Amino acid sequence: MSKKFKFSIPIVIVGVLVVALLWVTLRQTLTYQSSLVGQQIPDFSVTTFARSPYQLQVFDSDTIKGKAAVINFFASWCSMCRIEHPVLKHMAVKKGIKIYGIALRDRSDMLEAFLTQQGDPFEVIGMDKTGSMASQWGIVGVPETFVVDSQGIIRFHHRGALSFEMVENDLIPILDKYS
Repeated sequence: MSKKFKFSIPIVIVGVLVVALLWVTLRQTLTYQSSLVGQQIPDFSVTTFARSPYQLQVFDSDTIKGKAAVINFFASWCSMCRIEHPVLKHMAVKKGIKIYGIALRDRSDMLEAFLTQQGDPFEVIGMDKTGSMASQWGIVGVPETFVVDSQGIIRFHHRGALSFEMVENDLIPILDKYS
């Protein structure tokens, strides 16, 4: 056996393993079904992101009860959240969808810079500085998005960045059905 051939066998094996791992990971992500879908939203209470020095409120589970809502867990430091952000702005501005943001383990100064640069599609932003709310909701990373009906039941959960197609094909029909 030539030296070149012996060297290429491990590379091929590693390549096949990487492709298999990616395939399994993507397949699990695409077929993921949250155990929270169909369940009442967990009780939560977080301080809101103060858009002015005088604005300091509490965002809690009672805030969204009685109306269908989209809840988006995100962070200014998250690259996928930056990719998703134009979709959220489209939902808020063009479609009139109310989006409630939860900034996960974020700093107020970084969040302010992010929203100034990218725009602010959120009705309210809750600050989950410790990740306790994210733990209650089963968040494993950001972005993650939930659709909650007017009774506080979770009807949709997506891990990863939303696309324009997903908004049109999945979120809007769910919001229409449960509003």
